[in-house]
Amino acid sequence: MKFHRVVLLMATICLIGNSLSAQQQPVKSGVVIQTGAKVVLVDAVVTDKKGYIRDLKAKDFHVLEDNKEQTVNSFSYEADPASGKSQRHYIILFFDNSHMAFDDQPRARRAAEKFIDSTAGPNRMMGVVNFNGTMQLAMNFTDNADRLKKVVSGAKPDLIGLNETEAEAAPELQNAASSFGARTAFLALRSLAEGLRTVPGRKTLIYLSADFKLPPDRTELNAAVDSCHRANVAIYSLDIRGLVAIAGLTPSARPENALASGRRALLRLAAFASRAASSGPGAAFAFQGPGAPSGNVNTGDWSSPQNQAHLEMKKVPDSLLSQDALLVLSDETGGFAIHNTNDLAGGLEKIGQEQSEYYLLGYTPPESSEGSCHKLRVKVDRGGSTVRARAEYCVEKSHDLLAGSPIEKELEDRVAAASPSGNGAAFMEAPFFYSSPKVARVSLAVEMPSDKLKAEKQKGKLHAEINVLGIAYRPDGSVAARFSDVVKLDFDDEKRLAALTAKPLYYENQFDVAPGVYTLKVAFSTGGEGVGKVEMPVSVDPYDPKQFSMSGLAISKQYGPVTDPRVNLSGAVLAGRTPLIAEGLRFFPSASNRFKNTDPAVLYAEIYEPLRVTPDPKTPLGVGGGIRILDRKTGDAKLDTGVVRINLPETPGSPMIPVALKVPLASIPPGSYRLEFEAGDTAGKVVKRLVDFEIE
Repeated sequence: MKFHRVVLLMATICLIGNSLSAQQQPVKSGVVIQTGAKVVLVDAVVTDKKGYIRDLKAKDFHVLEDNKEQTVNSFSYEADPASGKSQRHYIILFFDNSHMAFDDQPRARRAAEKFIDSTAGPNRMMGVVNFNGTMQLAMNFTDNADRLKKVVSGAKPDLIGLNETEAEAAPELQNAASSFGARTAFLALRSLAEGLRTVPGRKTLIYLSADFKLPPDRTELNAAVDSCHRANVAIYSLDIRGLVAIAGLTPSARPENALASGRRALLRLAAFASRAASSGPGAAFAFQGPGAPSGNVNTGDWSSPQNQAHLEMKKVPDSLLSQDALLVLSDETGGFAIHNTNDLAGGLEKIGQEQSEYYLLGYTPPESSEGSCHKLRVKVDRGGSTVRARAEYCVEKSHDLLAGSPIEKELEDRVAAASPSGNGAAFMEAPFFYSSPKVARVSLAVEMPSDKLKAEKQKGKLHAEINVLGIAYRPDGSVAARFSDVVKLDFDDEKRLAALTAKPLYYENQFDVAPGVYTLKVAFSTGGEGVGKVEMPVSVDPYDPKQFSMSGLAISKQYGPVTDPRVNLSGAVLAGRTPLIAEGLRFFPSASNRFKNTDPAVLYAEIYEPLRVTPDPKTPLGVGGGIRILDRKTGDAKLDTGVVRINLPETPGSPMIPVALKVPLASIPPGSYRLEFEAGDTAGKVVKRLVDFEIE
């Protein structure tokens, strides 16, 4: 097919949203494995009806982790002049233009300029981020008030000439705001918080927006809150619409405080139940998709405690889902929301005042598994007081879980071996998707034989472990990316174990690389004699954001609606992975690209259209694509779908367009084939990708 002049036709295939919604497919090829003395610091702001309480001592505080009181072994008050500290504070002004009316934006920016004048200084580093469906870094952390005001007023961003103090924090904010992959404001907040994790201390994110309601699915909100907890980011939200809301200045000042507190508590409980389920024992090893077979403990058994917790969020009353998003974001991260005021500058001053008005409490947490999250609650022995603190903390999960272990050395030797080795067939695919102009996300899928899985009795259960090591090598032999993972499984009895080993194991993970050519090698051990290795070349083309581009191609026969908890969408998002989502469905890339011609195969790809970022008013934008299937030996075309119109996402500003198309295999006989997907736009830009597959 040529796209010199693209004609957008509805051809023999149609988009996945219409054609597959009635064919939601379970994972049939095997089980899905997903991904790996400390001190916890808790910032607590304490107020009463007169204002901030500044005379509390360590003995006045009680810190509870999962409702169990902990011993506070470090204590300080940030504003105490006797402490002699000069803590640097980091503040981000986040302008959510996607939810603000055009006429409201100048008011918000004028108020922000006044806030900068009164706040910016040597120990008050500030940065500016704009969100219009995609994030844009307008200014790195700086204490230069003139430069900040220039950017906030709408002038061209000034990202150069940082002094030594500014440069120290600049990379984190720049990296955080460089991604165009955020599909919603919540995912943008998540991406930003992830980039701020290496910035020391408490970070304040001032979220300027018009308030909006929570969506029915809280996955993206949970992910944003979770990332803020990990990065110690408190969100202070400001509804810039003025006197339109019912709320008062802060949650604690509302007349209906008792009712609001009850709603927030239920929302917080529902959010924690959802996050806890995705990080618990059953989330790392689960069937993905509706109709999962029953009888697989800690996998697809929807009666298990883990899955009941995951489903808990579905039971939240609809009335709670109408809560203001700004209130929930602030409440769950330890900040506060400002509504119902035309004094935006005054509201910002309230936020600025709080930057030093917090107590810092430290305790040594009980031992817990990596990746687990725990509820936090802070109480004080002072009548009439209100405490604000983050609602949970999470134990950091390493990307190299096997580091320093004997099994790591064994898998390294296997990776370094001259040829693939093992005692069973294993398969791997690794399509790439751009995260930003200089970073690609490789979505790794590996299918492992399960017959050698070794399980031993431990604490009354059958326990098994799967260890995985992956290394991406550059042509010169240097390491471009590396990860290691361990998945721990427990089964009640032999029957449950047998159900697991009846099918291959499906493992997925993701890692980032720069554009380039690599050799990806993955070694794994399922215990005892269960060992194996797979390798393949991975080539990531350079990405120019000004050019029409395309990701790698993933073929899938495993998918389900994102609203169905059995696709474990929140588990993927909260684990830091970016799920493959198009037309309301989540897709899992095949590890083997081996299909029967009766399989419901689907092609997933991402198109990057610069005209969605900078539209051409003279050329209405349209995007189309089509599939050809070629015999790999002869090159003969076995199928040509023609061109189909591709729906453009409603989210403005982002160049990324997810695409999901049916791959009609029914008429294709067994053999070796190449799928060719070519896409183009009405501006005459064309791009093509290829992927090999087999029909058995």
